[in-house]
Amino acid sequence: MTIRANTNINENENTKINKIILGMSDIGNSSNNFQAYIALKYYDKSFECLSEWDKDELVCLSNTIEKINKMNWNQIHTDGGLRYKSIDDSKDIPLNNIKRIISKDIKFYELRVNQKARIVGFRIESTFFLCWLDRNHRICKCKSNK
Repeated sequence: MTIRANTNINENENTKINKIILGMSDIGNSSNNFQAYIALKYYDKSFECLSEWDKDELVCLSNTIEKINKMNWNQIHTDGGLRYKSIDDSKDIPLNNIKRIISKDIKFYELRVNQKARIVGFRIESTFFLCWLDRNHRICKCKSNK
């Protein structure tokens, strides 16, 4: 006797399953409650490459990604260590294909990796698309750099 899994799942169930896996909200649900994760689809190594970071900075980056992967967006918004905040002055965002590819409505944000380094990107649903590394505050100007 052969037992087969029921593969007759209608499109609505598949769509719902995919949305859950990807951390996308359904109408009435907030993606802030889904687990966050980092995507490198739009990562721009020409601005600043991982190879420019020292070992301690890379460890901090790995720890930051691991931390984010265990949190939802409600937790990230209130986490004092990550200091998730929008970049209000976009004049220092690199002019490259990323800004041409994505919607003009997209807002960029920074996340703190350590005292010095930041990662910059944008969020869609539960995904943070990391676009740039910013260890010298070229994008994320701190008060002492202004």
